[in-house]
Amino acid sequence: MNIKQKPGYARWRGMINRCTNPNVDAYPWYGGRGIKVCQRWTNYDNFIADMGIPPKGMDLDRIDPDGDYEPMNCRWVSHSENCMNTSANRRIEWQGRRQTLTEWSRETGIAMSTIFNRLKRNYPLDLVFSKTVFYRKSASDPLRAVK
Repeated sequence: MNIKQKPGYARWRGMINRCTNPNVDAYPWYGGRGIKVCQRWTNYDNFIADMGIPPKGMDLDRIDPDGDYEPMNCRWVSHSENCMNTSANRRIEWQGRRQTLTEWSRETGIAMSTIFNRLKRNYPLDLVFSKTVFYRKSASDPLRAVK
């Protein structure tokens, strides 16, 4: 079997290219900001030995989006989970936990746009995640709850 036809080869090659080839569109967000592939994984067989064959529909994800591609920092996840674990996501710490806006929205049931707009308007975090609706008559007025 040609190596290019082996399971996971395209994912492995993509990882290598993102980190080493300045001509690849994604390079600025990977190799361009210092993300590397560990020496062991520059060999396809070692990568597959450590990570296994990619499960159908799963993406290669770095647990720490600022960390390198290496066995202790990588896992297979769904595409939607992978999208939440990017360095572009804003993480919000509240009640001793740090999550993305999407995760807080799912947990609280408050629309992402509501959370985003409250953060943009510098609401205190307890009000950002409150189900109470607030308004101001003008930018200088205090927040008031809608009754």
